[in-house]
Amino acid sequence: MSEAAVGRRESAKEGRRQALVEATRASLTSGEFSMRRVAELAQVSEVTPYNLFGSKAGLLAALYERMIRESETRLPAAGQADPLARVFAAIDGFRDNLARHPAFYRAFFAARLESRGGRSYATTSDAGVDYWHRLIGAAIDVGQIRPGRSADVLVRHFIHLLSGAVQEWIDSTVDPDEWRALVAHGFALVALPLASIEGATILRREMADAARGLRPMGERR
Repeated sequence: MSEAAVGRRESAKEGRRQALVEATRASLTSGEFSMRRVAELAQVSEVTPYNLFGSKAGLLAALYERMIRESETRLPAAGQADPLARVFAAIDGFRDNLARHPAFYRAFFAARLESRGGRSYATTSDAGVDYWHRLIGAAIDVGQIRPGRSADVLVRHFIHLLSGAVQEWIDSTVDPDEWRALVAHGFALVALPLASIEGATILRREMADAARGLRPMGERR
């Protein structure tokens, strides 16, 4: 097969992949998520989703990666110039996604835990973990958070904060706004001892703002 023919075949395959990912989003929005429905919306055969993604979990993971890329693309529009403020803008963006796409996030995290035998994704590298690592790493690079072993571990602590708050949201213990408050307050609290003077100013401001959205444990939904 010629190089041009291989290129056309790969391009067509990628087109089917993208159509299936978008069909997954549409089927979740309509409440009809199944491999058959996704294939129907993407106008491909019923075996194509299995051939390209293997399972529902594979489709959901691909959509998750797309949503991460979309979130990262939107960050400059949030108007935050410094890296640490962008971390909080990204937390806001995740909160917005939870509110707009609840069916997706519930299905995604359920499939994720099932595929890993109940193990938390917090210990595994993926597109989401890499996304937060880049954001927090940028704040470390410019000195808003002091570099060192503790700063490296900070990313992992943050992922545990985020995933724990996501589980509370899945359990309907918190809504997206309180999810945001928990994660923003928790990150600021953990990062504060590692922050520069400039970074500490931002963290204290964000922590005070987030605290207004928190309720005592006994008052949870």
